[in-house]
Amino acid sequence: FAALAADATVRRFTHLPFVSRGCMVAEILWCTFSHPDGIFTLKHPAAWAVSDHGHFATIDGELTTLAVSSYLQPGASLTEFATHRFRVESDIYPPVGPPRPYETAAWKGLAQESRGIFPGETEPTVRLMLCVRHESLFVSMTLYTTPDDFVANRERYDTLFHSLSFSPDTAAGRRGGVLARLLRFVRPRPFEIPK
Repeated sequence: FAALAADATVRRFTHLPFVSRGCMVAEILWCTFSHPDGIFTLKHPAAWAVSDHGHFATIDGELTTLAVSSYLQPGASLTEFATHRFRVESDIYPPVGPPRPYETAAWKGLAQESRGIFPGETEPTVRLMLCVRHESLFVSMTLYTTPDDFVANRERYDTLFHSLSFSPDTAAGRRGGVLARLLRFVRPRPFEIPK
């Protein structure tokens, strides 16, 4: 890592220990994805590439894609949001079980694992979707990977999901006066609650 430390683009990365299933300690280089308006951050492996798709972002590894999107919906519940999001692509990726609680000391969420084969592909995909509520802001993180990768790196993906952190300025819309003014990358927007 000494050679990497000389590169200014790598200095922002932090080394966090990663314990594999075999209880061997290995180092993985992590960096922080930050919403451009400072709404939230999350950590991901530094080798993964971040792409801006306008209203959502993807963070791609060799076998993995993480799609991240955010929404504003004052008055909605986490269950309403999660029900709405879990229905996306449910015809391709049927759930393997009911949603389960997923939380940290700072937020509560619901996660659901699904498996299926995307049209035109021959190999199965695991989809793990996490829906989180922070006041009237909702974040959806959807991980797509192979079944073998999912099993081998489950702890890494748990670390990634648990690293989601909200800025204290998002509380009660204090950032810039009104949370609804946030219009850039990973644009918060209302979601429609299915009837």
